[in-house]
Amino acid sequence: YTVGEGERFRPYVRDVASGAVFALGAALAAEGALSVAAVEWAGSNVLYLAVADAKLRPCEVWRMALSCERGVVGLAAAPELVLREDDEAFFVGLGRTKDAR
Repeated sequence: YTVGEGERFRPYVRDVASGAVFALGAALAAEGALSVAAVEWAGSNVLYLAVADAKLRPCEVWRMALSCERGVVGLAAAPELVLREDDEAFFVGLGRTKDAR
């Protein structure tokens, strides 16, 4: 089994009012992230992203706070590494509970 290029995705955020688009993966590339495996909204402007390593194993969770000023979408602060799983026998995942806690 080999991993194809079709098993990766590039998440974007769009401001509905202005139409401005922001590439989430590009912001994490500066932090050394290779591939975004999952995205989960945490609140009005906060996202959590599961990031995969070179073998496409989701192993890191990053928090990103977004801002939109004058129609330009961007980061409110630098992406923050929340969790790193170094043991290759495990991977990380993201998900919300029914009560959104």
